[in-house]
Amino acid sequence: MQTSGPSFTDLPVDSSLYPAVRYLVGKNILSGFPDGSFRPADSITRAEVARMMVLAKGLTPANGGAQTFSDVPGGHWAYGVIEAAAQDGLLKGYQDGTFNPDGSITRVEATSLLMRLSGGDLTGETVEIADVPAGHWAYRQVATAVQAGLVELPAGNSFNPEVNFQRGEMAKSLSALFTLSPVLRLNELNGKLTVKSGTVTVNGVKVGSAVKVSAGDAIVTGADSKAEITFDDGSGFLLMPGTEFAITTAQGFNYMKKDGTAGVAVDKLTIDLKKGNIFGALASRYDNNNNTAFLDGSNSVLLASLDLPPGILLAEGESEAAWWNEPYAQRTRVEVDMPWGVAAIRGTFWSSLVTASGQSSTNVLIGDATLTSGGQTVSLAGGQSSTVTSSGGAPPTPPAPMSQTERQAFAGVQDWVNQRAQEIQNNLPPAPPSAPPGAQGPPNVVNAVTRALEQVTSGLPPANQTPDNDGGNNHNNSTLTVAPVTADPVTGTTVAIGAHVTLTTSTSGAEIYYTTDGTDPDAVYGTPYNEPIAVTEPVTIKAIAVKDGYRDSQVSTFSYDVRVATPYVVDQDGGILSPGFIDMGAMLRLRCATDGASVYYTYTTDGSPPATPSTLYTDDEIDEIYVEGPLHVRAIAVMSGWANSEELDCVYYAPPSTAELGEAYNENSDEFYLPSRDDIKLFAFRLNLDGEDVTAGEVVINAIGVAGTVYASDLSDLKLYIDNYESGQELLTDDVTAQADGDGMLTGVQISGFQLTTSQSAYDIILVGDVADLELGDTVTFSITAAGFTTAAGFTGLTGVDSGLTIIPDGDPPVVEGNPHSYGS
Repeated sequence: MQTSGPSFTDLPVDSSLYPAVRYLVGKNILSGFPDGSFRPADSITRAEVARMMVLAKGLTPANGGAQTFSDVPGGHWAYGVIEAAAQDGLLKGYQDGTFNPDGSITRVEATSLLMRLSGGDLTGETVEIADVPAGHWAYRQVATAVQAGLVELPAGNSFNPEVNFQRGEMAKSLSALFTLSPVLRLNELNGKLTVKSGTVTVNGVKVGSAVKVSAGDAIVTGADSKAEITFDDGSGFLLMPGTEFAITTAQGFNYMKKDGTAGVAVDKLTIDLKKGNIFGALASRYDNNNNTAFLDGSNSVLLASLDLPPGILLAEGESEAAWWNEPYAQRTRVEVDMPWGVAAIRGTFWSSLVTASGQSSTNVLIGDATLTSGGQTVSLAGGQSSTVTSSGGAPPTPPAPMSQTERQAFAGVQDWVNQRAQEIQNNLPPAPPSAPPGAQGPPNVVNAVTRALEQVTSGLPPANQTPDNDGGNNHNNSTLTVAPVTADPVTGTTVAIGAHVTLTTSTSGAEIYYTTDGTDPDAVYGTPYNEPIAVTEPVTIKAIAVKDGYRDSQVSTFSYDVRVATPYVVDQDGGILSPGFIDMGAMLRLRCATDGASVYYTYTTDGSPPATPSTLYTDDEIDEIYVEGPLHVRAIAVMSGWANSEELDCVYYAPPSTAELGEAYNENSDEFYLPSRDDIKLFAFRLNLDGEDVTAGEVVINAIGVAGTVYASDLSDLKLYIDNYESGQELLTDDVTAQADGDGMLTGVQISGFQLTTSQSAYDIILVGDVADLELGDTVTFSITAAGFTTAAGFTGLTGVDSGLTIIPDGDPPVVEGNPHSYGS
């Protein structure tokens, strides 16, 4: 399905560079920056180029093993791709054994790598380059790249070999290489079969909706039935009733469409036409001037003759073009194997017919084809036809003007011909990089084909043309039309993955049919709408409403972008971690539920707010995030063609540690992160009475000393709790007031006097309050002192001090063991 391309703040969609960037972004080889920019003028590092080469060639990054370069150890982020590229022979280092992965790559280095990636032979011709003489180590690489149009000479005849290669230059070169390279360009060719009317089977199975077809598939159309097969580049077949058609070979080549989307064009397609009639369209860059078909065969249309450099147009039996010109060379790309002969198609609209007796014929609307039988071959131009009239090795008849029956057949399918011509026009690749300046503009395929149709159909008697969109309900004569389909949410909305789209029409009793593959729906081949449609990726929904006795509604189109799922944090075992307390030293990992999304992140460990996420999260072992203090994490997930995720913004902090306060009441100080301002446990400690001779009145608490780096005026709503450690019984709940020194700093809290008794063995003492005028992340120090205690024999001191700031959430608080209170709102 077609989706909108990526957008960049510094690269408008009408830029000549945009299609190349979009093409590589779609292959996940290039990406923009988190701030929305692409930065085409930025240099690119050698490690980044290695990664692009490995992705382009489909290599698997190395995982361990020997280290090839001294400055690319196993822990380097690009170790795997650099090793894979080196082992494949794509790249080499320097004589001292280094690779300089973080150094910017120069134009000459990048060109050398591109030539290795191409897999093509280097030119033997002489190319004058002012600053790369014939003796230069990369002369042949640069000369080949210049001839192929993969790199430019930016200043006259100078190449500027030591200038840094830019991101924009790499986008142009690498996107072109996908089409031109003998190694990268070949791809499996798949077509889409659509049933136009009646009954159609694929490999003996009846089909209704659109299906993929490729090599090995056999298609049969029943009586009064038609089917269409289309390809990315606009090429296609129209199978007429009673046709038996099999695909024996289907090879394509990668190419970049004018808008930067990826396509696979027809490279080698062999079909077996056992019987029946087909019309064919093979995409080609038509001659802009000499494009009129003639019934007498003179001045027939030659394809691609002006749009390509001299020498690219090949005749049968000629040697192959240079590898960078070969994808655009006019040559046989479709073969139709018929019982008595073989038609070879070289860029044309044509028709082939096999009668019930086996008689085989081919006629050409526009372009160039041959028909071979009995060891003899005839060439056909626009408006010409030839027939093999018998079996047993009879030669084809000499080329002759198309018969009236053949001309009427084209007149009957001219809507299909015009549609294919428009699709070819829309999906043509840009002119090859090596084309001369005057041939860079797009040819007008539609005009050429329209004129050919006019020439072929001129003078024919009126006839009822059979439309090729059988199956709709618009053939009734009703003046009532079903109301158009509406959608909720409205078109253009960005939705979360898994969201549902509801379709409705205001016409009572009407039924809705829809498609998600870009084709127009109808009541025969559309999907019936029975429930809301789940959106799992960016999608375009086309819908129509139908009702007996009414004309069908217009086709409504609804497009939706999908937002990438928000990243989340997991522990080492994969468990999801919510913000809050976490063990010191724990390692966090980032995840995203959207397959194929890239996560960018940033974090701080000092309590300060992190910057905008900018670091690509690539590997759990490389991108290690440890809790070593208050940890603030921000992350966002992105993917080409999808809306960016919502931002993850979460804080983790370690719980307060346990400190010891000895028999002499030594001061103890711990610093803790302040996660909230309200209901803070300022300190908590346990008071043990170990002696057997303690009597009433021997130990009395009148005040508790606190040495703190906070102003007493910043504390409010202070409450002191004293509990029996063993029973949890509350012994004292007292509102207390902060005491301050001359500078206003906190020195302690005063209470009305609490007497310890021998009936208790240990007490839990906790101070809770609100803290004002502090920002989240501020650090405050508290120390418990002996001031205010009256001691007696048998009292051995304070143990298990928990000193510092800790949030007290609802429920069981993280306070000293045995405390029954639940602090917090």
